[in-house]
Amino acid sequence: MGFERRRQEMGAALVAVLWGTVVIALLAASTAGLARQATGSAYGALAEARARHAAEGALHLAAAGLIGSTDYVTANALRQFTIGHVDVTIRMVEESGKIDLNAAPVELLIGALRAAGADADQSRNIGNAVADWRDSDSLRRLAGAEAADYRATGLPYVPRNGLFRSVGELRLVLGMDDALFAAVRPLITVHNRHAGIDPTAAPRDVLLALPGANEEAVDDWIERRAAQNGRGAPPAFTTRWRRGTTAVRHFTIRADARISDGSAAAEALLELRRESRMPRVIEWQIPEETPT
Repeated sequence: MGFERRRQEMGAALVAVLWGTVVIALLAASTAGLARQATGSAYGALAEARARHAAEGALHLAAAGLIGSTDYVTANALRQFTIGHVDVTIRMVEESGKIDLNAAPVELLIGALRAAGADADQSRNIGNAVADWRDSDSLRRLAGAEAADYRATGLPYVPRNGLFRSVGELRLVLGMDDALFAAVRPLITVHNRHAGIDPTAAPRDVLLALPGANEEAVDDWIERRAAQNGRGAPPAFTTRWRRGTTAVRHFTIRADARISDGSAAAEALLELRRESRMPRVIEWQIPEETPT
Protein backbone atom coordinates (compact mmCIF):
# COMPACT_ATOMS: atom_id res chain seq x y z
CA MET A 1 0.00 0.00 0.00
CA GLY A 2 2.82 2.39 0.90
CA PHE A 3 4.63 1.45 -2.27
CA GLU A 4 1.58 2.23 -4.42
CA ARG A 5 1.09 5.59 -2.73
CA ARG A 6 4.74 6.49 -3.29
CA ARG A 7 4.46 5.49 -6.96
CA GLN A 8 1.44 7.77 -7.41
CA GLU A 9 3.21 10.63 -5.70
CA MET A 10 6.27 10.20 -7.93
CA GLY A 11 4.04 10.07 -10.99
CA ALA A 12 2.29 13.29 -10.00
CA ALA A 13 5.66 14.97 -9.37
CA LEU A 14 6.92 13.84 -12.76
CA VAL A 15 3.83 15.23 -14.48
CA ALA A 16 4.34 18.52 -12.66
CA VAL A 17 7.97 18.63 -13.76
CA LEU A 18 7.00 17.88 -17.35
CA TRP A 19 4.35 20.61 -17.35
CA GLY A 20 6.84 23.00 -15.86
CA THR A 21 9.30 22.13 -18.60
CA VAL A 22 6.64 22.73 -21.25
CA VAL A 23 5.72 26.11 -19.76
CA ILE A 24 9.38 27.16 -19.60
CA ALA A 25 9.91 26.06 -23.21
CA LEU A 26 6.84 28.04 -24.33
CA LEU A 27 8.00 31.13 -22.46
CA ALA A 28 11.47 30.80 -23.96
CA ALA A 29 10.05 30.45 -27.47
CA SER A 30 7.74 33.43 -26.95
CA THR A 31 10.57 35.57 -25.58
CA ALA A 32 12.82 34.64 -28.50
CA GLY A 33 10.04 35.47 -30.97
CA LEU A 34 9.43 38.84 -29.35
CA ALA A 35 13.15 39.55 -29.40
CA ARG A 36 13.36 38.71 -33.10
CA GLN A 37 10.30 40.86 -33.79
CA ALA A 38 11.74 43.77 -31.83
CA THR A 39 15.06 43.43 -33.61
CA GLY A 40 13.33 43.33 -36.98
CA SER A 41 11.17 46.35 -36.13
CA ALA A 42 14.18 48.30 -34.95
CA TYR A 43 16.11 47.43 -38.10
CA GLY A 44 13.16 48.42 -40.29
CA ALA A 45 12.76 51.72 -38.43
CA LEU A 46 16.47 52.42 -38.83
CA ALA A 47 16.30 51.70 -42.58
CA GLU A 48 13.30 54.00 -42.99
CA ALA A 49 15.04 56.72 -41.01
CA ARG A 50 18.12 56.44 -43.24
CA ALA A 51 15.92 56.68 -46.34
CA ARG A 52 14.04 59.67 -44.94
CA HIS A 53 17.20 61.59 -44.09
CA ALA A 54 18.65 60.80 -47.51
CA ALA A 55 15.48 62.09 -49.21
CA GLU A 56 15.49 65.31 -47.21
CA GLY A 57 19.21 65.79 -47.79
CA ALA A 58 18.75 65.35 -51.53
CA LEU A 59 15.94 67.88 -51.43
CA HIS A 60 18.26 70.42 -49.80
CA LEU A 61 20.88 69.78 -52.47
CA ALA A 62 18.34 70.26 -55.25
CA ALA A 63 17.07 73.49 -53.70
CA ALA A 64 20.63 74.77 -53.40
CA GLY A 65 21.12 74.04 -57.09
CA LEU A 66 18.54 76.71 -57.92
CA ILE A 67 20.63 79.48 -56.40
CA GLY A 68 22.22 81.65 -59.05
CA SER A 69 21.44 79.21 -61.86
CA THR A 70 19.13 79.66 -64.82
CA ASP A 71 19.99 76.36 -66.51
CA TYR A 72 19.75 74.00 -63.55
CA VAL A 73 16.09 73.18 -64.12
CA THR A 74 14.93 71.76 -67.40
CA ALA A 75 11.45 70.43 -68.02
CA ASN A 76 10.76 67.51 -65.67
CA ALA A 77 14.47 67.16 -64.90
CA LEU A 78 15.27 63.75 -63.43
CA ARG A 79 18.45 62.98 -61.53
CA GLN A 80 19.53 59.74 -59.89
CA PHE A 81 22.44 59.18 -57.50
CA THR A 82 23.42 57.41 -54.27
CA ILE A 83 23.78 58.86 -50.77
CA GLY A 84 25.37 56.49 -48.25
CA HIS A 85 24.14 53.32 -49.98
CA VAL A 86 20.67 54.84 -50.40
CA ASP A 87 19.43 55.20 -54.00
CA VAL A 88 17.84 58.62 -54.55
CA THR A 89 15.80 59.96 -57.45
CA ILE A 90 15.03 63.68 -57.75
CA ARG A 91 12.45 65.14 -60.11
CA MET A 92 12.12 68.89 -60.58
CA VAL A 93 9.07 70.36 -62.30
CA GLU A 94 8.39 74.02 -62.98
CA GLU A 95 4.80 74.96 -62.14
CA SER A 96 4.57 77.26 -65.18
CA GLY A 97 4.31 74.14 -67.32
CA LYS A 98 1.08 73.05 -65.61
CA ILE A 99 -2.52 74.13 -66.08
CA ASP A 100 -3.63 76.62 -63.45
CA LEU A 101 -6.92 75.85 -61.66
CA ASN A 102 -7.58 79.53 -61.02
CA ALA A 103 -6.55 81.08 -64.33
CA ALA A 104 -6.91 78.52 -67.13
CA PRO A 105 -9.95 78.70 -69.42
CA VAL A 106 -12.48 75.90 -69.14
CA GLU A 107 -11.23 74.46 -72.43
CA LEU A 108 -7.82 73.74 -70.90
CA LEU A 109 -9.34 72.33 -67.72
CA ILE A 110 -11.40 69.93 -69.82
CA GLY A 111 -8.30 69.00 -71.80
CA ALA A 112 -6.40 68.18 -68.59
CA LEU A 113 -9.24 65.95 -67.38
CA ARG A 114 -9.41 64.15 -70.73
CA ALA A 115 -5.63 63.62 -70.65
CA ALA A 116 -6.06 62.14 -67.17
CA GLY A 117 -8.52 59.56 -68.47
CA ALA A 118 -11.96 61.11 -67.92
CA ASP A 119 -14.56 60.65 -70.66
CA ALA A 120 -16.05 63.57 -72.61
CA ASP A 121 -19.10 64.08 -70.38
CA GLN A 122 -17.18 63.78 -67.12
CA SER A 123 -14.51 66.17 -68.36
CA ARG A 124 -17.06 68.74 -69.48
CA ASN A 125 -19.04 68.57 -66.23
CA ILE A 126 -16.07 68.75 -63.88
CA GLY A 127 -14.32 71.42 -65.95
CA ASN A 128 -17.37 73.65 -65.70
CA ALA A 129 -17.84 72.79 -62.03
CA VAL A 130 -14.27 73.96 -61.43
CA ALA A 131 -15.13 77.28 -63.09
CA ASP A 132 -18.26 77.59 -60.93
CA TRP A 133 -16.22 76.84 -57.81
CA ARG A 134 -13.66 79.58 -58.48
CA ASP A 135 -15.90 82.39 -59.79
CA SER A 136 -17.43 84.89 -57.38
CA ASP A 137 -21.07 84.45 -58.39
CA SER A 138 -23.71 81.80 -57.74
CA LEU A 139 -24.83 81.50 -61.36
CA ARG A 140 -24.65 77.91 -62.53
CA ARG A 141 -22.97 77.20 -65.85
CA LEU A 142 -24.83 74.94 -68.26
CA ALA A 143 -22.70 71.91 -67.35
CA GLY A 144 -21.42 73.23 -64.03
CA ALA A 145 -22.43 72.97 -60.38
CA GLU A 146 -23.40 75.49 -57.75
CA ALA A 147 -24.58 75.27 -54.14
CA ALA A 148 -27.94 73.63 -54.89
CA ASP A 149 -26.23 70.80 -56.80
CA TYR A 150 -23.92 70.05 -53.86
CA ARG A 151 -26.80 70.06 -51.40
CA ALA A 152 -28.84 67.77 -53.69
CA THR A 153 -26.12 65.12 -53.48
CA GLY A 154 -25.92 65.39 -49.70
CA LEU A 155 -22.49 67.01 -49.55
CA PRO A 156 -21.90 69.02 -46.37
CA TYR A 157 -20.29 71.95 -48.22
CA VAL A 158 -20.88 74.26 -51.19
CA PRO A 159 -18.51 75.84 -53.73
CA ARG A 160 -16.11 78.43 -52.38
CA ASN A 161 -17.03 81.03 -55.03
CA GLY A 162 -13.41 82.04 -54.75
CA LEU A 163 -10.01 80.93 -55.95
CA PHE A 164 -8.65 77.48 -55.18
CA ARG A 165 -6.22 77.67 -52.28
CA SER A 166 -4.48 74.42 -53.14
CA VAL A 167 -4.56 71.67 -55.73
CA GLY A 168 -5.99 69.35 -53.08
CA GLU A 169 -9.16 71.44 -52.99
CA LEU A 170 -10.03 70.10 -56.43
CA ARG A 171 -10.95 66.83 -54.69
CA LEU A 172 -14.03 68.62 -53.29
CA VAL A 173 -15.44 69.62 -56.68
CA LEU A 174 -18.65 67.79 -57.57
CA GLY A 175 -17.98 64.76 -59.78
CA MET A 176 -14.31 64.36 -58.83
CA ASP A 177 -13.20 60.98 -57.45
CA ASP A 178 -9.95 59.73 -55.93
CA ALA A 179 -8.72 57.90 -59.03
CA LEU A 180 -9.28 60.83 -61.39
CA PHE A 181 -7.79 63.29 -58.90
CA ALA A 182 -4.63 61.18 -58.59
CA ALA A 183 -4.33 61.07 -62.39
CA VAL A 184 -4.92 64.78 -63.02
CA ARG A 185 -2.94 66.12 -60.05
CA PRO A 186 0.47 66.15 -61.82
CA LEU A 187 -1.03 68.30 -64.61
CA ILE A 188 -2.50 71.13 -62.54
CA THR A 189 -1.32 73.84 -60.18
CA VAL A 190 -2.35 77.00 -58.39
CA HIS A 191 1.11 78.56 -58.84
CA ASN A 192 1.22 79.18 -62.60
CA ARG A 193 -1.16 82.15 -62.26
CA HIS A 194 -1.52 82.50 -66.01
CA ALA A 195 -4.18 81.37 -68.45
CA GLY A 196 -1.61 79.58 -70.60
CA ILE A 197 1.35 77.31 -69.98
CA ASP A 198 5.08 77.42 -70.61
CA PRO A 199 5.74 74.74 -73.26
CA THR A 200 9.43 74.63 -72.35
CA ALA A 201 8.47 73.31 -68.90
CA ALA A 202 5.25 71.41 -69.62
CA PRO A 203 5.02 67.66 -68.94
CA ARG A 204 3.97 65.45 -71.83
CA ASP A 205 0.42 64.96 -70.57
CA VAL A 206 -0.08 68.72 -70.24
CA LEU A 207 1.02 69.21 -73.84
CA LEU A 208 -1.38 66.47 -74.92
CA ALA A 209 -4.18 68.32 -73.10
CA LEU A 210 -3.80 71.35 -75.40
CA PRO A 211 -6.38 71.61 -78.18
CA GLY A 212 -4.83 70.66 -81.51
CA ALA A 213 -2.05 68.56 -79.96
CA ASN A 214 -1.32 64.99 -81.00
CA GLU A 215 1.17 62.40 -79.76
CA GLU A 216 3.49 62.67 -82.77
CA ALA A 217 3.84 66.45 -82.51
CA VAL A 218 4.19 66.36 -78.73
CA ASP A 219 6.86 63.66 -78.74
CA ASP A 220 8.79 65.46 -81.49
CA TRP A 221 8.76 68.66 -79.45
CA ILE A 222 9.86 66.87 -76.28
CA GLU A 223 12.85 65.37 -78.11
CA ARG A 224 13.86 68.75 -79.54
CA ARG A 225 13.33 70.42 -76.17
CA ALA A 226 15.59 67.92 -74.42
CA ALA A 227 18.29 68.23 -77.07
CA GLN A 228 18.26 72.04 -76.94
CA ASN A 229 17.67 72.38 -73.19
CA GLY A 230 14.26 73.94 -73.80
CA ARG A 231 15.51 76.66 -76.13
CA GLY A 232 13.91 75.43 -79.34
CA ALA A 233 10.93 77.08 -81.01
CA PRO A 234 7.74 75.64 -79.46
CA PRO A 235 5.34 73.81 -81.81
CA ALA A 236 2.45 75.63 -83.43
CA PHE A 237 -0.23 74.06 -81.24
CA THR A 238 1.17 75.82 -78.17
CA THR A 239 1.02 79.31 -79.69
CA ARG A 240 -2.48 80.15 -78.49
CA TRP A 241 -1.87 78.72 -75.02
CA ARG A 242 1.65 79.98 -74.40
CA ARG A 243 2.05 82.15 -71.32
CA GLY A 244 4.39 85.10 -71.14
CA THR A 245 7.58 85.33 -69.12
CA THR A 246 7.49 86.35 -65.48
CA ALA A 247 9.93 87.41 -62.79
CA VAL A 248 8.55 84.80 -60.38
CA ARG A 249 8.99 81.05 -60.92
CA HIS A 250 7.75 78.13 -58.84
CA PHE A 251 9.29 74.67 -58.70
CA THR A 252 8.08 71.43 -57.22
CA ILE A 253 10.96 69.15 -56.23
CA ARG A 254 10.42 65.57 -55.10
CA ALA A 255 13.08 63.23 -53.76
CA ASP A 256 12.41 59.49 -53.53
CA ALA A 257 14.89 57.43 -51.52
CA ARG A 258 15.07 53.65 -51.41
CA ILE A 259 17.19 51.25 -49.39
CA SER A 260 16.93 47.45 -49.18
CA ASP A 261 14.55 47.51 -46.20
CA GLY A 262 13.00 50.97 -46.32
CA SER A 263 11.88 53.87 -48.46
CA ALA A 264 10.86 57.49 -48.01
CA ALA A 265 10.01 60.62 -49.97
CA ALA A 266 10.30 64.36 -49.43
CA GLU A 267 8.71 67.12 -51.47
CA ALA A 268 9.03 70.89 -51.57
CA LEU A 269 7.46 73.80 -53.40
CA LEU A 270 9.94 76.66 -53.92
CA GLU A 271 9.49 80.19 -55.19
CA LEU A 272 12.32 81.83 -57.10
CA ARG A 273 12.33 85.56 -57.86
CA ARG A 274 14.59 87.01 -60.50
CA GLU A 275 15.85 89.82 -58.29
CA SER A 276 16.81 87.63 -55.34
CA ARG A 277 18.06 84.36 -56.89
CA MET A 278 17.47 82.79 -53.47
CA PRO A 279 14.59 80.29 -53.42
CA ARG A 280 11.87 80.72 -50.82
CA VAL A 281 10.26 77.62 -49.36
CA ILE A 282 6.46 77.70 -49.70
CA GLU A 283 5.82 74.08 -48.74
CA TRP A 284 8.05 71.36 -47.36
CA GLN A 285 6.46 68.03 -46.60
CA ILE A 286 6.91 64.30 -46.23
CA PRO A 287 4.26 62.71 -48.47
CA GLU A 288 2.15 60.00 -46.86
CA GLU A 289 2.48 57.63 -49.79
CA THR A 290 5.65 55.65 -50.25
CA PRO A 291 7.52 55.91 -53.55
CA THR A 292 6.96 53.24 -56.15
